[in-house]
Amino acid sequence: MPYPGARSSVAVRRVSTYLVLISALAVPVTALNAHIDITASEAHDMVVAGGDLIVLDVREYSEFCGMTSHIEDAVSLPWNSGVLQARSSVLPLDRTIIVVCASGSRSHQASSFLDSSGYTQVYDMGGGMGAWRWEVERCDAEPVLRLHRPSSEVKINWTPASGTQDYDLLRGLIENLVDQGSFVDLGITECLADDTPLTYRTDSDTPFPGSPYFYLVRQRDGSWGQSSGRQDRVPGSSDCGSP
Repeated sequence: MPYPGARSSVAVRRVSTYLVLISALAVPVTALNAHIDITASEAHDMVVAGGDLIVLDVREYSEFCGMTSHIEDAVSLPWNSGVLQARSSVLPLDRTIIVVCASGSRSHQASSFLDSSGYTQVYDMGGGMGAWRWEVERCDAEPVLRLHRPSSEVKINWTPASGTQDYDLLRGLIENLVDQGSFVDLGITECLADDTPLTYRTDSDTPFPGSPYFYLVRQRDGSWGQSSGRQDRVPGSSDCGSP
């Protein structure tokens, strides 16, 4: 790091010993405590402001879908059962992440883990969901899609479903749908997300304009999101893995 205000190589040499001592002390401290502690109110302000933000809930899934529910669009990667440790790579390194638990203990541990894993924009919400006083989202019996198209991209979110933490997201052309009576043949579909715990996706490669298409979320137990009770849906071909 350049020495602030250095005007010549002589000035730098005179304080070189001082700089080495400072860096030896400062670097480990920064590495161990890179995340920022925030209050629930500050976290709420960040969520309301929007942007490229991930709310990471590290409680167990029974808590995430339980009585206290969760912050809208939060991602569930539990800490105590080791899910976050095993699957943290699904979280983009360049995103701002607010880590949440029930009271603040697990979120602190998870935030420190993310620090050591190379994440540089981590915020630990103190007090956990016990301090959250704003709207929450409940898990549904099946995932429900929400689409938003601010530009040529389509932003896709779906509500978490009770009993599952992993999803496939498929896209297909409506003209390929065939009603076979007991099931709907989806025809050839494209896999946009395969076995993911995330409940959002940005589709930047939509079909040619004028070709109506659809999105479907499949839970990893094999059931489908949105009105899945009447007919099974069978993709004729997809590169999403089998549940």
